[in-house]
Amino acid sequence: DKVEEEYERIDQLRSEFLIHNEEDKSYKVKFCHNDLNNLNIFHQPEVILIDYEYSSYNYVYYDIANFFN
Repeated sequence: DKVEEEYERIDQLRSEFLIHNEEDKSYKVKFCHNDLNNLNIFHQPEVILIDYEYSSYNYVYYDIANFFN
């Protein structure tokens, strides 16, 4: 089945990427929000993030830079 093969391929690429990231800590790739802005952050007694539709693995500093863009 083509869909199953594609899922296996994506999973393999993800695994290879994460292994590479573990070997070279300078990448600092983690699971990120990828859409941080004032509309997606609620400031109540604690900070609550919403709108995770763009979430995926990315460079940690992308979220920080994107927030100030």
